[in-house]
Amino acid sequence: MLQFIAILIFYVLLTFIAPGTDFVSFADEIPIGFAEKSIGLIVRDDELYIDFRLGLNDKDIRRFCTEWDIEAASENPSNLATFSSELGTRLPAALNVTIDGKALEAEIVEARPGGQHHVSCYVQLKYKLPKNTSTSAITQNLKFVDNSFAEMDGAIRLACKAQGETMLRESNVASLIVRAERYVLTELTDEERQKRLSISSKLLVPALKPASQNSAPKLNSETDKN
Repeated sequence: MLQFIAILIFYVLLTFIAPGTDFVSFADEIPIGFAEKSIGLIVRDDELYIDFRLGLNDKDIRRFCTEWDIEAASENPSNLATFSSELGTRLPAALNVTIDGKALEAEIVEARPGGQHHVSCYVQLKYKLPKNTSTSAITQNLKFVDNSFAEMDGAIRLACKAQGETMLRESNVASLIVRAERYVLTELTDEERQKRLSISSKLLVPALKPASQNSAPKLNSETDKN
């Protein structure tokens, strides 16, 4: 009886949820020539992390393997790690990250296979943010533009949040990927596409903390005094 009720509830939910669902069904394969991207920016004090998740069709992965002169990942699953590593090397050049108009330099933290359905690769990048050397809080303008896989159709989700002492005053995207709206780029005008591929956020950076009076080195012996 309980099993019958559970099955009935499942089909009722399916009836109401399926029509007009605004996301890719995970039962479907990613189309050829389509890049599914989720990009999250996380500000932690004076560091910025970018979590980049990419989903591609196996045929597109093989094509990029050929273009990048690496072994086809689908022919040898272990080569997907090589493809992911190469993506990590190439990705910083395709992402435009600036603070108050000044470009930031990326450091690769991690680049590996995605390990999730519809996520072929995962790359994390780190950027050092300019420190506030003044005695009062300041506002910094963070700008991000995604130019990766620009030759392909695709869909994108963007998010930005802050942790630690630096605060996010405002942003044009959601704070979490799970709350971010998914945009199919082919459905957008050129102007809308440019807007949906970028993040504009204002950061409130705290004032420089005064040096502690106890931070001076202590003398431990008569020898130290000399």
